[in-house]
Amino acid sequence: MGRTLGQRALPRRTLLPRSLRRAGLVGLVLALIAGLLAEPIGAQGATASPIGSLDKVTIGRNGVARLSGWAIDPDTNKALQVRAIVDGKPRARTVKANLVREDVGRLYPSAGDKHGFVGAAKLSGWGTTRVCAEAVDRVGNNPPTIIGCKLVHNLKRAKQWKKGRLVVQGTGDVRADPWWYQTNGGAPDYTQAFGGLDGLFTEDDLTVINLECTASRLGRAVPKNFNFRCDPDAFGPFLDAGVDVASQANNHALDYGVTGLLDGIEQMWDVGLPEVGAGNNAADANQPVYLAINGWRVAVLGFAGFVEARHLWWLADDNRAGVANGYDIAAMQQAVATAKENADLVVVSIHWGREGVTQHNQSQTDRGRAMIDAGADIVFGHHPHRIQPVEAYGDGVIFYSLGNFVWPKLSAASADTGVARVEIRPNGKKKYCLLPATITSHGRPTVDNPTKRTC
Repeated sequence: MGRTLGQRALPRRTLLPRSLRRAGLVGLVLALIAGLLAEPIGAQGATASPIGSLDKVTIGRNGVARLSGWAIDPDTNKALQVRAIVDGKPRARTVKANLVREDVGRLYPSAGDKHGFVGAAKLSGWGTTRVCAEAVDRVGNNPPTIIGCKLVHNLKRAKQWKKGRLVVQGTGDVRADPWWYQTNGGAPDYTQAFGGLDGLFTEDDLTVINLECTASRLGRAVPKNFNFRCDPDAFGPFLDAGVDVASQANNHALDYGVTGLLDGIEQMWDVGLPEVGAGNNAADANQPVYLAINGWRVAVLGFAGFVEARHLWWLADDNRAGVANGYDIAAMQQAVATAKENADLVVVSIHWGREGVTQHNQSQTDRGRAMIDAGADIVFGHHPHRIQPVEAYGDGVIFYSLGNFVWPKLSAASADTGVARVEIRPNGKKKYCLLPATITSHGRPTVDNPTKRTC
């Protein structure tokens, strides 16, 4: 079964108008009486939105997804036709702009359930794919409605691929505060966020960032010292700049609660930005994103190795949404080992360490090496807001902290940053380095030497 994403098509709670809220109980009672006496909504020609659920997605031997669920028109209590939507598999160079949904098949109501549907949809290839079900109201006035989405992993391939050269890059902490990019109160220009890199991320094969914020406009602020919210309008420009995967496994992903976290995950996938490190439960949060790049099968994972002591409930478990547990070495090793069984290269993004220090601690060393021992090839660390050392260990490389990146310019020390770069030959031999950069203004990192772009 695939990982479940929320059902954004279901109607959300509607708030009373501000004037009625101010009027108090008397105003509310009068409003309800007026509503009962008014002409029914249906008489005005409006119809309720379709509702339903995509309950299950499985993958057959031939790489075809099997979908099942239900969809109903609440006005007529009749089943609706449903069609499958496949947002092409997330991989480098194919998710650089907003994805256009592709109708790859139609699902029909099954005979066994008058509101149910079963059907199949062909997937685009190896890797992680987002599969959605869309209810189609062919009689009423409602537009097509997405009733559910799931992430599925098609990990079967017919033959051995010929590997090419692979370039993987990673960054530290990234946010997207609108006021950093506004001029005279106008709309924020999020292309400025990575504008100082001179296209560096568009020239590699995979770029992984730590998105350290709630990636949604929903949710209520959780009591803490700093609450960070990112504008979802930034994600399209992020993709255009070359960002391929965003980790939400950090201590700000739930700044606006579970509602903000889960909606943010959907916001990213809606525009084609794959997310790792968080989900509806521990199994979801520990799931990698699989990508096929230059003949390589690549898996990307995210772990939160730091959350505040009072926010340990942020760590996902079997029955609780949250971020992947980056304290549990055994669980991380199991997730990495499983990913390695299916992929040639495993990349880990992990939030850990102490803030404001330039040297990693023993806990970081133990966890980083444990992940390499389990099969990880690259570990990108962050949270200390400072650059920390890089270590070659076993067959892998650990960047203990990449510092701030798209972040406010607060001091010279915190503005010192860089891009981790790993160049991998077809035989697996790695060459790695840190390309120095500086945060020159709020939310704008700039490479120090634009002509040096290789290790």
